Amino acid sequence: MGLHARITPDGSIRIDTASWITHRTGGDIPRLTSGLHQTRRDTERANGPRPPDIAHGLRGFWVGVTWTWYTNQFINLSAPDPVIVHAGTRLDADVWIVRAEGGEGGPLAVIGINDHDPLVYTDTTTDPWAWRDPGTVIISCPTGHHWTWHTGRELVTDTGKATTITAVFGTDLAAPFSPAPPCTTHHKGKFARSCTCEQTPWIRCPTCWRRCDVELPRP
Repeated sequence: MGLHARITPDGSIRIDTASWITHRTGGDIPRLTSGLHQTRRDTERANGPRPPDIAHGLRGFWVGVTWTWYTNQFINLSAPDPVIVHAGTRLDADVWIVRAEGGEGGPLAVIGINDHDPLVYTDTTTDPWAWRDPGTVIISCPTGHHWTWHTGRELVTDTGKATTITAVFGTDLAAPFSPAPPCTTHHKGKFARSCTCEQTPWIRCPTCWRRCDVELPRP
């Protein structure tokens, strides 16, 4: 498995959310986060306590606070659609983002993870679409073969050619995943020692048959 993404035992991809954010920011800014949280306290004093986290009430509360804070700082929201929400994706947490053009320090992104209080980050992306992509990973083997895998069954080769999971990894519905060979050998009675793979499937390179890793691309 890669450092920032992994294959789960049920044959799906999970991306480390903190790493996904790190790839798109220059880190959080404590001074600005403190100002954002002060705006929350001011809002609660004026309007009552924030709502419980039901039906996205807490997220909606924080988005409203964020808009107020940006306005108070004379910071313009990024257009169009500055609010982005990722729920039930390959990320291992739910995430919401409110992007802004920023002041003298450059673009900003207020980011909330699950029900945690949000932080203010510097936004280092050059392509705004990077924030709308919660699922792309790189499949790569030790000998250098690699593909970019978006959600669904679309792939992009290392030469930039569009292709599909079926064309590269075969027609099996589980592709690109396959059972770990040591696990398969053990269950067939050909290998006495129990496998340590915890039945996590592999992705095997169709060119060299080496085990592949999945990793986050740099946006």
